[in-house]
Amino acid sequence: MRAARGPEKLSFLKENLDCFGSLYSIASATRFSEGGNVFEIKENHVLIDLRTYRVRPGKLPQELDLYAKHGFASQMRHLGPPIAYLQAESGDLNTLVHLWAFDNAGDRAQKRAAMMSDPEWENYLKLADEAGYLVEQRNSLMVPASFAPIKR
Repeated sequence: MRAARGPEKLSFLKENLDCFGSLYSIASATRFSEGGNVFEIKENHVLIDLRTYRVRPGKLPQELDLYAKHGFASQMRHLGPPIAYLQAESGDLNTLVHLWAFDNAGDRAQKRAAMMSDPEWENYLKLADEAGYLVEQRNSLMVPASFAPIKR
């Protein structure tokens, strides 16, 4: 295997976009073999789904309990373990933040579609809707900066 350089690297990557699955993959690819599609990806080849939820005041313990009992196992089964699942220690105290790692947008879509059709997850969503603990949800898809890769 030899390392691609400059225009040669970019040309190969553009020609083989389907092998990589996303534009971010192109930016992260570092090597390929001359005779085929063997390549290596840097450790920061990852798409992060950053999800922030605001919970009704006084209902954070109940929301965490509901999710732990009825949602977490299903979500883990489909998405894998979160990078982090956090609750506020100071500041906006009624806040939950969780981060999930995916290979690319297609990987995220496929895993989330499978999760959304899981009866256990559907039950959790029904229970969460009935409980009404969540006030707001925001999510952002992000990639790590080149100098701070995420190791998975």
